[in-house]
Amino acid sequence: MKALRRWPYLSVLCLLLLTFLSLAPAAHAQLYSETFNNSGGSNLMTATSSWYTYAGATATNLSNYMPATNTISNTVDYAGISNANGNPKDTKGYLFFVNNATPAQTFGSVHTFGTGLTLANGDSITWTMGNNKTTATVRLLLQIGGDGSIGSGTWVASNSTKNNSTAYVTAASYSDAQTSDVTFSVNYSSTASNWSAFTLDPTGGSMSLGSTLSSDLSSSTITGIGFYVVDSSASVVRIDTLQIIPEPTSIALLVFSFGTLLLGSGRRTRRT
Repeated sequence: MKALRRWPYLSVLCLLLLTFLSLAPAAHAQLYSETFNNSGGSNLMTATSSWYTYAGATATNLSNYMPATNTISNTVDYAGISNANGNPKDTKGYLFFVNNATPAQTFGSVHTFGTGLTLANGDSITWTMGNNKTTATVRLLLQIGGDGSIGSGTWVASNSTKNNSTAYVTAASYSDAQTSDVTFSVNYSSTASNWSAFTLDPTGGSMSLGSTLSSDLSSSTITGIGFYVVDSSASVVRIDTLQIIPEPTSIALLVFSFGTLLLGSGRRTRRT
């Protein structure tokens, strides 16, 4: 009878644990997500998605510029929001950069937050990327502090540089790719060795990548996010589905606690 009496308690605990596990994905909901949606019939300027794009050492503002077409035959460097399928391909739109004129052109494209977003060490910042050349590289940008306007805080660039190991020559080859094959991530850490100084001053007309920081980030509250792109000649960089995902440690600890409670209850009922 004692063995039978303990099963209702164990059943309740199991049910609670299963319920918690079923809700765990919700606890992983993104802190931030940007999919660059564009369901219209033409490419859009990056400013239409509240992303602001600058090119070269003088930070030429390309945010409100879009040529009539995005074919590689154009003789200018530019950026935009494509109306083609991104990756994942369930929606249209992705951020792109085209380098036609300047060898190894650099782009900085950023979005700022009116209210700061506080990160924790281990939070994962992910995006998909499918470039038509493997030599094009991308670094993550973060603005620390400030009031949410560009340059009001301190910009840093990740020391982790990302590039595709396979060239996605066409937009279709990027959107059709397995998402896992084109996903890149940077795990947030405030440690100095992970970041380099970055200058982005549209007013003063300057943009440059500096050296590795000598001290840890002064705050984990960010007011801006973006990408620093080094675009090799005649290349196209495509970026989509930018997300900030909380690290899972807290959920793992709660699951462990539930499991401990379950085992402890079982031991207590066996002694009665």
